[in-house]
Amino acid sequence: MRDIAASLEITERAAQRIVADLIRAGYIDRVRNGRRSVYTLRTKVPVELPSKRDVNLGSLIQVFMPTPTVDERHASVAEGA
Repeated sequence: MRDIAASLEITERAAQRIVADLIRAGYIDRVRNGRRSVYTLRTKVPVELPSKRDVNLGSLIQVFMPTPTVDERHASVAEGA
């Protein structure tokens, strides 16, 4: 959570509130692993926009994700991802 807050330049508490809201809305799943939590993004959940259109969360996230290099794509295929 600390890393997320730092990368977004917000407080850790603000990041916790945002993640909690996303969990309640069903966009993120959280599983406790000892003292840590593992978060999984549910990319197939539609996002409601004020204009009443649904957008696939996975498509929306892809806009913000860096494009993988050829080597990263080959490693992903080799791993079976």
